[in-house]
Amino acid sequence: MILCFEYVDGSPPRRPWRPDELRLVTDALAQLAPLVAEAPDWLELPHFAEEFTEVEAWVARVIEREGSSRWLDEIAALACESLTRCAGTAVAHLDLRDDNIVIGRGGRVWICDWNWPLLGAPWLDLVTLLLAVAGDGLDADAVLATHPLTRDVEPRSIDAWLATLWLYFTTSMERPVPAHSPHLRDHQLWYADATGDWLRHRLSRR
Repeated sequence: MILCFEYVDGSPPRRPWRPDELRLVTDALAQLAPLVAEAPDWLELPHFAEEFTEVEAWVARVIEREGSSRWLDEIAALACESLTRCAGTAVAHLDLRDDNIVIGRGGRVWICDWNWPLLGAPWLDLVTLLLAVAGDGLDADAVLATHPLTRDVEPRSIDAWLATLWLYFTTSMERPVPAHSPHLRDHQLWYADATGDWLRHRLSRR
């Protein structure tokens, strides 16, 4: 079988993120949202809670590694809340980052590699995208405060998603390095640090 795609004259966003390219992508997510607010009848996707049943096991693994702390207590509470706070009917990409995006020469945005879609809150992908934005030193919270997908979302719900993502990255990076992706664990370590730093900053302002 041969699978073919249309050629796109474009490239991924540059890193560190540039404000103009970030605006193109976040605007595209706002335009996409009503189109993926619900999955078509023929598309069977798991719900958020079904895909993140391991959060308590992830917490236990981190506590075993680092010992208990107020930080991990807060992470555990937030991650457990994510099972309801992040629920929804929208189709979420769930792996949205710069290398899964192409920006065309005319400014059109393509979102690629929909390998892990699920049904969840409509703002999940925006927050996931902003992990690298925060890690690159830009004000990700300013985007959240003004974007139509997140400006009315309770901050603790966003914190709950960040806590779950941090648990995923910080436990995944301990696994053996896969031969087919030798830099995967370095990638997860960077994202664990970026996610943890952003979440700590957000919680310090509560």
